Amino acid sequence: MTIVTVWERFNPSSKEWEHNHISDGYDESAEEPVAKSDMQKQSWKGGKWRSFKGELREGVVVVAK
Repeated sequence: MTIVTVWERFNPSSKEWEHNHISDGYDESAEEPVAKSDMQKQSWKGGKWRSFKGELREGVVVVAK
């Protein structure tokens, strides 16, 4: 089992939260994901984010919201 952060981004067009990605580890105080490339920095700029602690089990992410 690996602890991960599940990131969702708010889509203003659909007015819904959409899964974006998972990242290794979990930091309860993180308000937005850390971009790893210039492309992510540009496309994620100004986004509204929320995160959940999850567990990665045999390739399946389990999240308790």
